[in-house]
Amino acid sequence: MNFRKILPMIAAASLLASAGLSRAQEPATETPPAKAKGKNFGLEEVFVTARKRTERLQDVPLSIKALSGEDIADIGAKTFTEYADEIPSLNFASLGEGGSRINIRGLQAPLGVAVVAYLIDDIPQQDGGQPDTELFDIDNIQVLRGPQGTLYGAGAVGGAIIVRTKAPNLENFGWAYEGSYLKNSEGAATQSNSFMVNVPLLEGKVGFRGVGFLRNQDGWITIRDPDYNNGPRNNYSSETVIEEDANDKDIDGFRFALSYVPTDTLSFILRGSRQDSDIGAGAFVSPSLQDRWGEWTASRNALIGQNNVENNYDLGTFHAAWELPFADLEWISGVADNDVRTDQTVGITLPTEELISPSAPGIGTIRPPRPVVDQLTRPENFGIFEILDFFLINSYQVKSHEVRLVSNTEGRFQYTVGLFTQDIKRKAHAVVEGRGNFAGAADQTIFLWEPRQRRAAFAEVSFDFTERLNGILGLRHFEEDIEFRANVDNLDEKGSFSNTAPKIGLNFAATEDILIYAIAAEGFRSGGFNAPTTDPPVNGFRPTYESDLLTSYEIGINSQFFNKRVTFNASMFQASWDKVQMDLRLTNDQGRTQTITANLADAHSNGFEWEFTGIIDENWSMTLGGAYLDAELDEDAPFEFAEDGSGKIKAGSKLENVPEWAYNLAVNYNYFLDNGWSINASLSTNFTDDTIGSITVPDSTRAPSRQLWNGRVGLSGTGGKWSVTLFGRNLTDEDVSQFNFSNFDAVYRGPPREIGLRFAYNGEP
Repeated sequence: MNFRKILPMIAAASLLASAGLSRAQEPATETPPAKAKGKNFGLEEVFVTARKRTERLQDVPLSIKALSGEDIADIGAKTFTEYADEIPSLNFASLGEGGSRINIRGLQAPLGVAVVAYLIDDIPQQDGGQPDTELFDIDNIQVLRGPQGTLYGAGAVGGAIIVRTKAPNLENFGWAYEGSYLKNSEGAATQSNSFMVNVPLLEGKVGFRGVGFLRNQDGWITIRDPDYNNGPRNNYSSETVIEEDANDKDIDGFRFALSYVPTDTLSFILRGSRQDSDIGAGAFVSPSLQDRWGEWTASRNALIGQNNVENNYDLGTFHAAWELPFADLEWISGVADNDVRTDQTVGITLPTEELISPSAPGIGTIRPPRPVVDQLTRPENFGIFEILDFFLINSYQVKSHEVRLVSNTEGRFQYTVGLFTQDIKRKAHAVVEGRGNFAGAADQTIFLWEPRQRRAAFAEVSFDFTERLNGILGLRHFEEDIEFRANVDNLDEKGSFSNTAPKIGLNFAATEDILIYAIAAEGFRSGGFNAPTTDPPVNGFRPTYESDLLTSYEIGINSQFFNKRVTFNASMFQASWDKVQMDLRLTNDQGRTQTITANLADAHSNGFEWEFTGIIDENWSMTLGGAYLDAELDEDAPFEFAEDGSGKIKAGSKLENVPEWAYNLAVNYNYFLDNGWSINASLSTNFTDDTIGSITVPDSTRAPSRQLWNGRVGLSGTGGKWSVTLFGRNLTDEDVSQFNFSNFDAVYRGPPREIGLRFAYNGEP
């Protein structure tokens, strides 16, 4: 890392500090206000654990967006896509629930290992199928923007998403219920019921908290056969309806937490959860059928024609904390089991070898056995249309252990040090069968086994040079052993990767209310293996791909004004990404192709983000956030099949799913009645610029810009224990494209207009 690049940022920080931007008194919150009465109104404080210690958000020298459980309930969010638009620099392309391709600050690679860490109760999930956990009774969601390699390890290149569930209340019994019913403009209904009970089993010592949830959504998409005729071969016609209301979903599960606090300095929390999801077709439509059959019609001619996903996710965690006189000693262990079963039908025109590859959404790294590939790619079969059935099972087991020591005394020197281990086992198998012209050609199971063992040691220390000036140093050393086995050609590959990620920061408290910070940090990803699918292998085949590295420089400000009534946080960043893991499509001497992962080109992501929260008066408040992102390749990358015929992906190409501009705006109104009741209302909008879904085929995967309007109006009872809310999403019923794969006749769309009613009761003291 060239730390000299950070000096201009530090100089800029000093200039900002000298401007004397002051007025407020205490660091405060990012969350919308509107809970106050009379003249005693102000923003609520928010506490976060981004640095593995509890701190007020405004005191943390990082770019963080925190959503409390109350914020999530106000939004009505049940899934990731329903809160992601509220967070500047967090972007996604949605291929259905639990299938979002997430990036922060424009950092998402076309292929390879995850670039955003995703943790539930301190347990990393990004390499375990990344489940979309239900969001009832959540304590908070924290989104950390920028590389977090020091504290969160491999995969935290763009940042980290941290989901924290609530712990038991050891003093008081309580219960809560939330139920909602909504219908969209296509007439499909969604019903949701969630319940929580909290029981202090031994007052002040032992407590139990249990949560149950159930959500059922009707489908509204009709899947038809494609229109395809080919002489004596099997013909297909969209007159044939395959399935109506195909995108229905049923989600149910539970969570529990058991706390034991034997002494004032020792505590234990055992958590467990189960979530079962039965998800029908993704919300995709086929442009070729829209004029003929209606706007919510899909053809199984689409490559990503997902029919059904069954996801069974279990998570168990154990957290022990011992408060020593000088530090808190913590031990966090977790086991996550995630089974993902996918049934797909795929319509293709032969030859198709390059389509059934890791780059095909939903198929992952599963390839058909070589005899099947040989059959499907014979020259005499070229031009024939075929429908293939894919049955895929991915099973993940992730065991994580972390021991850390976090200083807890006041003083100029603070530290967090720890050790981390993780054991990841992924097993996968698939059956690929021809349905029509090649029925029975693929009666073979493909098996894959990919274990990973990770080890890391990390430390982050801070020192107060003066009452206002603080410095931070961080370091994480990471090692990983990977094995890759498959029954295709009896593959058995082994390899090791390692990295050391540094961080340096300088923070200046210009006033009690303004914190200015500058950070230089690195993020990294693991490498991996490619399995050959052609005989002989494609020319230029690379059996492994290496780790790639991101170096980021950032300057930011956290500020508050007018006696806690206004918060303004902003940051500006420059990130360089070395040898990004990308698609590389190669050909052998017989003309057969394979797509592999390779380290091909450097890239960058530069930009800025801001968030403003303000209370106008005791009734009105507003929030405004946004981001500008410039994320592109810095050099040409080879790609023989480029759409423009150049044989390369050109420097300056935009990275995937990255809008240049995005913003969100919300205006909130609260009126407090004399009897203790209150009326609250909100109108919000969010805008996302156009994006591309694949850097290799940008024109045919371009999704246009989108702007959504949402609103709600509610009545809350005395003390805020109960509420009734009428809400609407996508009020203007916009046609929203969340992921475009038009070259495969599939466009993933956001839901149509939804209007619903929600009732909530919270009986906790």
